[in-house]
Amino acid sequence: MFSWYHSAKNLAASLGRAAAGVLLSFGPAGYRGVFLVAFGLSLLPLGVVLRYLRPVAQGNAPSGAAGTPGAPVGSKVLRFTILGFLFGTTAGMLNLFPAIAVKYFKLDPAQIGLIMLASAVVIVVAGPVFGWLADHGSRTLVLTIRGFANIVSSLMYLVFPSFLGVGASKLVDDTGKAAFRPAWGSVMAQVANEQPHRRARVMAFIDVGEDAGDAAGPILAGWLLVLGGLPLMLGVRCGLAAITEVWTWWTTHRRDPRSPGVPDVTSEVTPDRPSHLLGLDTARA
Repeated sequence: MFSWYHSAKNLAASLGRAAAGVLLSFGPAGYRGVFLVAFGLSLLPLGVVLRYLRPVAQGNAPSGAAGTPGAPVGSKVLRFTILGFLFGTTAGMLNLFPAIAVKYFKLDPAQIGLIMLASAVVIVVAGPVFGWLADHGSRTLVLTIRGFANIVSSLMYLVFPSFLGVGASKLVDDTGKAAFRPAWGSVMAQVANEQPHRRARVMAFIDVGEDAGDAAGPILAGWLLVLGGLPLMLGVRCGLAAITEVWTWWTTHRRDPRSPGVPDVTSEVTPDRPSHLLGLDTARA
């Protein structure tokens, strides 16, 4: 479900960029028209919320449940917040892709537009696929794909600086993004569900880590491009991706001291998620 949500969100983002380009090129009001249309579209979610969103009673927390209202953030939440920051930083370093494509790869606007269109298609198709894999296979595996995609795409940018090479590199990178979202949403939901009275705060705290990484990534990339050019920036991105891989494995395999022998996140076993796919002993779990 999380992957379908993000697929729709990413598709809407691509359509929004395309619509803005059309309005700027052919609209009579220029930037003013773009802002007016954006204002009108921003009112639509209000109607959706009023029509479809209903309050849900959270009920009582189970006996002995971790976390109470006002309880401090635990080390588990902090670990996943750091993981979100690492993911956000490595992804955010290529938020400067249009500028990089023009300055370093000498692509024209039409070529960049084709790459972005192909990227949107890949995200929409790959998102649900990886969502299914996260539900029926291993979330750790799906999260790991993101780090490998960062490393491989960074190397591809350096080795294949042509239009086709840059396009293929972008598609590999966006495939990793599509893999990351559904597994990450599932992980956040599970960690937050362990503290029923503060689910929203836990998810918000973890999400802040990813948002901080999204903000830090372009800043870091910009400084590295100024200091050493594209090779330095992509080299640092590869290094951060490798660190993220290690942190992902350590975080998702760290054992919870409250339940000896059962890992924090990968311990979830459901009828549609067989225990043998997780490498768990069902009786022990």
